[in-house]
Amino acid sequence: MTEASRGYADLAARAHGRPVHSRLSDVLHELASDAAPLVSIREIMEALGDRSFGALFIIIAAPNLVPLPPGSSFIFSAPIIVLALQLIFGRQIPWLPASVLDRQVDRGIIRRVYEKLGPKLVKLEKMLKPRYNLFGAFTADRFIGVLTLLAALILFLPIPLGNMPPAAAIVALGLGLIERDGIAVMAGVVLTVVSAVIAVVFGGVIAAIAGFVYHAIAG
Repeated sequence: MTEASRGYADLAARAHGRPVHSRLSDVLHELASDAAPLVSIREIMEALGDRSFGALFIIIAAPNLVPLPPGSSFIFSAPIIVLALQLIFGRQIPWLPASVLDRQVDRGIIRRVYEKLGPKLVKLEKMLKPRYNLFGAFTADRFIGVLTLLAALILFLPIPLGNMPPAAAIVALGLGLIERDGIAVMAGVVLTVVSAVIAVVFGGVIAAIAGFVYHAIAG
């Protein structure tokens, strides 16, 4: 979407009494700039307002694109799994249980995400546009929901350094969902497949090691 079209969209929103939203990069900057040491999933959702599922996928998955403490991917993958299931079953407004909303993470993670990804997100926001949408919105949303669910389940797994590919897939799918951009969705498809291959290979390695250890002990 161009700057001119964004400006026109903002004017149209004001004319119809609808709220004018900041870009995702602006929301991420606001979250990163807050002085509070912790940030909750609830605060992130409140900052996003009534944005689409895609925006939530991006903001929640993005921290996994930078190195995180062990176990952090679980905190981020759980709400994505819940949101993806809602998208698959046709829910229009995102919802998360209080137990998930009240989980807190170090705001420094958000700051590192903004420092590393903020400029790239700004460029992407200027490049994305509706194109190559092979399905209707109803079918496309569910297709993206299924892929996001698969990527979130892989993100949930304790794979060393394996959180970045599924997180990147979720971000790409979120961008495709927001802008109806088929290229972004296809990037999400490729990244999801890559993530699945990594998970299968990792599982095979673990199984082989466990089998070797078992036979060594049993023998």
